Amino acid sequence: MIDEFGDEIAFEDLDTCCQKEVISNRRHKEVTAKLRVGDRSQLRNDARDSVFTNLFTGSKCGCCSVSKDYPMLALIRSKAEGLGSTEEDKSEESEESDSDLDLDDDYISPFELERKNDFARIQLATKNAKDYGYAEHLDDSVDHILADILADTTYVLHVYNPSELLCGELDYLLEKLSIKYLGTKFRRVSVSFSQDILNKFQVVGVSSTALAHSGTLLCFHNKYLTATSTTFTEFSDGHRIYEEDVTKFFHGGRALSTELPQCFEVNAFTQGGLLSAARIKESLEQEDEEVYCDDPDCTRKYKHEHVGGANNTPASYMTANNAAGSEALAKNALYQL
Repeated sequence: MIDEFGDEIAFEDLDTCCQKEVISNRRHKEVTAKLRVGDRSQLRNDARDSVFTNLFTGSKCGCCSVSKDYPMLALIRSKAEGLGSTEEDKSEESEESDSDLDLDDDYISPFELERKNDFARIQLATKNAKDYGYAEHLDDSVDHILADILADTTYVLHVYNPSELLCGELDYLLEKLSIKYLGTKFRRVSVSFSQDILNKFQVVGVSSTALAHSGTLLCFHNKYLTATSTTFTEFSDGHRIYEEDVTKFFHGGRALSTELPQCFEVNAFTQGGLLSAARIKESLEQEDEEVYCDDPDCTRKYKHEHVGGANNTPASYMTANNAAGSEALAKNALYQL
């Protein structure tokens, strides 16, 4: 049991009533577990959930290991985050300034509005892509990777050696590219699964000499192997990875795509409560065309009546000493509410 400060309390130190509650909860869990084993309907539900849960992401089922940083990737990430702390602070300041731009402001320039909508479109597209296993570079099982390739998915696969520094640097770069190229699925798998890959990937053009113990980068397009690198000399000098050369290598293998798969392609213009520039312009035009009173020169944007004084003066719509004026004043108050 946990106390109010988050510390665990030993069973012997609990009050008698709390000890009884703990024993009762344990007994309840034991009985529930026994009943669950013999409940056929529950077994069917468990089997169904294991199939349909995270069906598209593919990396969350029982046959896959949890994706986490291996030693060299963790080292590269810590170095990159340490060097990039200043840039992150600047980007946070920029994001804060962007957040100040609200559609409810009195005025938003067309440029600011377009930028805000572009940002919303990118954010929503990335979120939807992640729901289907795109826009991220993760560890995955050999069977899932092969199934994706055979499903005609544009694919980048890194067979990494966890003790190679270049592999860690490459995986860190692939994480960035996966967000940029939403139509390509990026995955990695340890070199310890090389034999399993060689046994199963022959149908997609992977030969027995296609993998190296130090690491291999593979590209797939139209269900077949289109490019492979076992030495990384195409984009590395042996000490570091060059993003521009990696991108050229992928383009040569037709492995980069920004086209969103049709299964999750959406129009982000109208999502998240944001209106497109066209819709806002149309709304403003409709508002300008709407008539709120009998005075064509009046600039008040709510329905009202002019009584008592000269048109478009405070007295004309705020005060009046007759019944008509009182009625108009009451209407004005209701409209403004």
